[in-house]
Amino acid sequence: MELASAPQPAAPGRRRRRRPPLWTAVGVVVAALVAGPLLALPLSFVGEADALDSIAANLLPDALRASVVLALGVGAGTLLLGGTLAGLVS
Repeated sequence: MELASAPQPAAPGRRRRRRPPLWTAVGVVVAALVAGPLLALPLSFVGEADALDSIAANLLPDALRASVVLALGVGAGTLLLGGTLAGLVS
């Protein structure tokens, strides 16, 4: 049975550069893909001051109303279903 020999040290003055593991590179790429749009959207408004006013006047009221209705619906459904199931197991 042969044992593997110890790795040879690098020559003095020369260091071996270790490459990052593949999962590190994949993680960096995925992080860039996720962060890209999140950074691009606010940066798109830097030159256009009127864009935020337009969004606030046209889009925001409908989106806020839909969010409130959704939150109330989820809360009511959770209360109804959760209360019923809690009553069944008590």
